[in-house]
Amino acid sequence: MFFRLESLTRSLPSKRKDDIYDYMESILSCTKEEILSEIKKLKTEQLENRIKRQLYKLKKAVAEIMPSLITAHDAENAKLYEMRFALTFNLIIKHHLFNFKMVF
Repeated sequence: MFFRLESLTRSLPSKRKDDIYDYMESILSCTKEEILSEIKKLKTEQLENRIKRQLYKLKKAVAEIMPSLITAHDAENAKLYEMRFALTFNLIIKHHLFNFKMVF
């Protein structure tokens, strides 16, 4: 009820809101400050729930895509390692061949 009240009065001028909250205060056993505090609490809970849902969706999406990304990363690293090894091996062979030619 409080949250609906706040959403309905959001666009009203502050004098009009004050009148509404004063009326609510007169029929309920709580003060205007308590009503506003409850509204703030409800808004905070609603925002937290929305954030939690979005965070859950994000975590789920990351968990779904991460294995394939790790596999692709590992494959790329393996290719790079093979290329480095081949390059190093070729350099060593060329160096030894050059030194061998220099001897003869």
